[in-house]
Amino acid sequence: MTSTPATRVLLVDDHAAVREGLKALFALVPDVEIAAEAGSAAEALELLAEASFDLLLVDLVLKNGPDGVQLTKACRASYPSMTVLMLSGHEESLFAERAMAAGALGYVMKDEPFQVLLEAVHRVRDGKVWLSDEMREQLVPPTPRLAGTELQVRLAQQLRAGQRTTADLATATDVNGLQVEMALQALQERLGVSSRAGLFLWLDTGGEVVSA
Repeated sequence: MTSTPATRVLLVDDHAAVREGLKALFALVPDVEIAAEAGSAAEALELLAEASFDLLLVDLVLKNGPDGVQLTKACRASYPSMTVLMLSGHEESLFAERAMAAGALGYVMKDEPFQVLLEAVHRVRDGKVWLSDEMREQLVPPTPRLAGTELQVRLAQQLRAGQRTTADLATATDVNGLQVEMALQALQERLGVSSRAGLFLWLDTGGEVVSA
């Protein structure tokens, strides 16, 4: 019986002690491997160019250069299939939406127990969004289904498939970025959500856009 390969993680955090602690914890997990580590966005991009990873686990705040949000944008632009999970000591309600708009699939606070981080890794690895229950309740509208244009239906399908950035969505649907932004903004307004993250979560929890 063939075992499933472990998820290869590139860990990016500017604190060596944090990296060492996380490596020790993940060493006890059979299906997740910290395959490499970096202390800055520049180091991370060098490693991404040299080796293959399944998941980027990145701190929001990085010294000496681009932060985690900027690294996420760069990573998703160059490696569209890369899954990104943001790890941060900064308040989720202030930064999670920015992280997800950049292309991250989840946002985990550093003060959460390791089991929560592990659950988040497993969830985003499977293409699902990870946010705290409180953040989900804040962002997700109760409407289960929404009628939309043909483009909005296609965009919703691509969002559910894991595409997150405007550039990714434009390429996948063969329209320009402005059309993508306008179509998604119209969906957000009709749903009554203030950000793209709310739209992501609505789709992730069963929301559906159907042809009008």
